[in-house]
Amino acid sequence: MNIKSLGHQAVLLLVPITLALALGCSHWIGLIGGDDLRYAVRAHRVWSERTPLAMTRLHDRRIGMYGLIGLSFSLFGVSETSLAIVPLLSTAATAAALAVLGQQLFGRAVGLIAGAMYALFPLNVYYATIAVPEPIASLEMTLAAICFVQAKTQRGSDPLAVAAGLLAGLAYLTTEAGSLILPVLIVYGIVMRYDLRTQFSPAAGFLFILLLAGYGKSR
Repeated sequence: MNIKSLGHQAVLLLVPITLALALGCSHWIGLIGGDDLRYAVRAHRVWSERTPLAMTRLHDRRIGMYGLIGLSFSLFGVSETSLAIVPLLSTAATAAALAVLGQQLFGRAVGLIAGAMYALFPLNVYYATIAVPEPIASLEMTLAAICFVQAKTQRGSDPLAVAAGLLAGLAYLTTEAGSLILPVLIVYGIVMRYDLRTQFSPAAGFLFILLLAGYGKSR
């Protein structure tokens, strides 16, 4: 890869990231006292007090949320800002990842437009600093798609396809709607005539995450 190509890749990534961060910070909302407050309280209990989740309510099952929020609390302390950092960085990363996905499928120009449009979309700007699952799950789902699309062109692609399933599983553990990426990947693999084993490797990765999460709950 020459310097010109590196420059193009830098623009592809930095434009969506800069737009997402600038708009998110300029339209900062932060804590609204709804579901985000419940996520913050549960994450603090799990990470700081080592209190196990009951797993009897919908929000208790979204352990993907608690992991990232708890990590942010551990690094930056418990505050409204450290809570908002998680969706803000997730939104920026998703914009960049969508640009990469668009480039994989249709070329650099389409990727750049897709990433920029995601960063500019009003709902994404609104939720960029509110601790809800959608920004995080969107990142995980987009990364899953990148891995699976890349598996088409790379030799020894099964690990990438499994990684796509693992990311789909993480998206499911962030919000139940995250699981919707799995059938999309499988159908895409069938339509694009992937190797049969590669077509269903995401399902194996997804199942592994579910089994791992189930084992953790049973302990």
